[in-house]
Amino acid sequence: MNTAMVMTKKQSERAHAQRRLVERYGISLSGREYKNVVRLIANSTRTNPTARLIEQQSQRVSVWEVSWQGNNLVAVFDKFRQEIITFLPVEVYFPDRIAA
Repeated sequence: MNTAMVMTKKQSERAHAQRRLVERYGISLSGREYKNVVRLIANSTRTNPTARLIEQQSQRVSVWEVSWQGNNLVAVFDKFRQEIITFLPVEVYFPDRIAA
């Protein structure tokens, strides 16, 4: 019997996003910091914009620009799971900008 731990979809999304954040921005966040970035996206509204919606890809998936400690991050967000799927290079949506 295989006793290896199987990750949930939400855990897999988070692990992938953390890897891409380090790879593309050189930033590593603690669990608390990561949850704060997720909250900035999840709680953003028109009257209280804590992140900027760039593109609505589907009912579940959207792309956001979120500022974190002086860095503008481009995050793909899963609304259903309330989780960041991945971080994209800034140049994908803003070709005139150079990543930090």
